Amino acid sequence: MKIGEIEKLSGISAKTIRYYETKGLLQIKRGENAYREYGEEDLTQLQTIALLRKCGCSIAAIKDVTDGKCTLVELLEKQIHMLEKQKWQEDLRLSILYDMQKSFQKSDASALSAWLQTLKEIETDEFQQLHEDVQMLTQHSPLFYVVWTLILSGPILTLFLKINEHNVEHQGLLTLLSLADMSVLTLLWRKYFTTRPI
Repeated sequence: MKIGEIEKLSGISAKTIRYYETKGLLQIKRGENAYREYGEEDLTQLQTIALLRKCGCSIAAIKDVTDGKCTLVELLEKQIHMLEKQKWQEDLRLSILYDMQKSFQKSDASALSAWLQTLKEIETDEFQQLHEDVQMLTQHSPLFYVVWTLILSGPILTLFLKINEHNVEHQGLLTLLSLADMSVLTLLWRKYFTTRPI
């Protein structure tokens, strides 16, 4: 493929493609006539780079992957960690803005110094470390999931016992509770298996 074709297929401008090349993110072969020749792998690589850039990854970080200094999975983990940290900070700032909006609608500016102090504190290294420590504490062990499974299994077991005894009292309610519990259990264990370290 020539650059015009890959530009159409990827939706990325030729200027950007050449920029990625100059930064060493793409290694493009040249044909006999010295024109760049792009293949399917180049298209995949280009789309991956563009997606990583849109998700906030720096050129330098992506270059570390192409140079073999880190894996794509490691880069994604770092970016997720950084975005999660930014998210809770932005959530806190948003909360303060809502409080400010309510206060100023009532012509009350008495909490200004407290808000300023809060914003200063969330930017300190100590606060960042505290937040990371709290996150580590909230990472649940397998025992946590087992205990919740036992708790949520109550209505399901009760339903089976009542069906076995041919007792139809509250069977509809128990069926609904059992379905809800099974949904929660599915989500709970899916979270465990998708977030646990490999």
